[in-house]
Amino acid sequence: PYAPGLVSVVERWLPVIEPHLDEILDRLDDIEPHLLYIIDHIDTLAPHCGALLRHLDALLLYAEDQAWLPELIEYVPYYAPRLDALGPHLAVLVPHMPLLLPHMPVIARNVDAFLPHVSVSANGVLPRLLLPCPYYLRTMYLRPTYYVHSRRAALLLWLGG
Repeated sequence: PYAPGLVSVVERWLPVIEPHLDEILDRLDDIEPHLLYIIDHIDTLAPHCGALLRHLDALLLYAEDQAWLPELIEYVPYYAPRLDALGPHLAVLVPHMPLLLPHMPVIARNVDAFLPHVSVSANGVLPRLLLPCPYYLRTMYLRPTYYVHSRRAALLLWLGG
């Protein structure tokens, strides 16, 4: 059922997809349930094929809740080049997506400041930082409050976070 639409899409993006074709075929069982969505958003996803494939297992966790996809697809061009640095954060942030989605524009603008602090995500400190103080993410001045956040995160981690 995918062949008619797939051929024209693949032909258009073949120079980008071809270097990753072996890995795509190896992971086809994982990719196939999402193939229609991939075809519909190929112009957004194809340029980042390599990065997306390297982190496919973690990204598939986000695809389980289809309600998130329309909101997250617009951030693919921004986050995909940073996936190698974001990789350690991906799986542990999934349960917190309902809390994070409303703040995604602010998070996206400041993601580079968060990347070095994997321990905040990995140790489950993130919900303790966000739930009591979600107004930090609403502020236009996230960087100054982020440093306050960092001290709070460090304290929570030192206390056994």
